[in-house]
Amino acid sequence: PFENRLRFECELEFVQSLSNIDYIKYLYENKYFSDKRFLNYLKYLNYWRTKPYVFYIHFPICLYVLEILNDSKVDEYFSKDSSFNNFVYYLKLHWLFFSYQI
Repeated sequence: PFENRLRFECELEFVQSLSNIDYIKYLYENKYFSDKRFLNYLKYLNYWRTKPYVFYIHFPICLYVLEILNDSKVDEYFSKDSSFNNFVYYLKLHWLFFSYQI
């Protein structure tokens, strides 16, 4: 049905948005990583890391980010600006040096 397809597409888009540095900064600045409801939603989205869903992912780094964000200590880790900035730094490195090898 249409509702299932819409949900699939919305969740896929959201998971992949986790590869966007500006979006991660937005979430951080607006305290989403301190919100238990949001963290529960991230846990729910872990199904994207399994077959057959993983094959729909175009930006695999988003799955790594999802894994990090699902760590039980993410709120504690991101409570320090320097820790969050390190996280963003490594995401930037990924985008600077990542290339598909076909």
